[in-house]
Parts: sequence; structure tokens; C-alpha cells
Amino acid sequence: MKKHIVRNILLIIPGVFAAFMITGFVLLNRLTSVVNHSAGNHPQVLNGTPSGQKALVIYQPSALSDVTEQTVFQIAKGLNKNGYQVTVNHPGRYLSTDLSGYAVVVFGSPVYGGKLSPVLLDYMKNVTLTPSQHVLVFDTGAADTSPELDDAMAALHGGTVTKAKLTTSDNQKEQKAYRLGTDL
Repeated sequence: MKKHIVRNILLIIPGVFAAFMITGFVLLNRLTSVVNHSAGNHPQVLNGTPSGQKALVIYQPSALSDVTEQTVFQIAKGLNKNGYQVTVNHPGRYLSTDLSGYAVVVFGSPVYGGKLSPVLLDYMKNVTLTPSQHVLVFDTGAADTSPELDDAMAALHGGTVTKAKLTTSDNQKEQKAYRLGTDL
């Protein structure tokens, strides 16, 4: 009787292990597919003052939370407070790569597996920036360090570039994001 129970347990363990592995693979695949594909053309505009300049905020949304999106809109509100007309959208082939009409350009991405969104990085590699433009590159994630921002910095050519890391556990991240917008 005991041998029968032990044998059944030994048969069940690999099945449970396989189920966990498959579930993990499916979840990881889902995460990477969201970050590796364009979220679509959904421009949102925050009107500024009539004589104000324009700002563009391009970000890849997160698959797990709305931290990146909240950060983006806090930065946009800060820019808007300073009179900028702010356009917020997602990266993709539908966007122009000539960004010379914007005084400020912001790029943002969540971090998965120590990497920024490939869709955002591909877009960044193809944009045209002028030396007078202010550019902010930020990421959101759990780690306090952000070596992945070096990839973003390498993708850009031109502009005065600032980089920022906003950790998901920081209770002050929304205030910090707003200040980033007002300081640009």
C-alpha cells in the first residue's frame, strides 16, 4: 500500500512541475509580447498656452501595472503647467521620426528582464533631434539602478538628454515625475 502511494506521488510531482513551468512560460511570453509590440496610435493632447511650445511624450505601456502610464501623465501635467502643448502617444511606425517641431521630447518604458521596450528603442534610433531640444529618457521598474537607460542614451542622436529612473516602490514617484515635467 505504501509503495503504491509513493509511486503515485512520484508520478504527480513531475506533472505539477511541468504545469508550473508551462504557466511561467506562458506568463513570460505574454509579458514580452506586450512590451515587444506597439500599443497602437492613440494620441492624447493636453493643450497649453496659445503662445506655448510643444512637447511630445512617447512611452511603451507596462503589461503588469499602470505605473509607467501614471508617470507619463504626471510628466505631461508638469510640462503642461509650464505652458507646453503636450502630445502623449505610443511608439510605432505610424509616428513621424522628425521631431524638430517639439521643444521637449520624452521617452519612457517599463523594464522587463533588465531591458527597455524594443519598440521604443527602435523608434528612438530613427528619430531626428536638434541640439536645442530637451530630451528626457526614463524607465519604471523595481530595481534602484538603471543600466538599461544606457541603451536608450546610445539610441539617441542630438538634443540635451536627461535620464531618470522611477522605481515602482517609491511612494513619491508621482511627485518626482511631475517635477521632471516642470523642470524641463
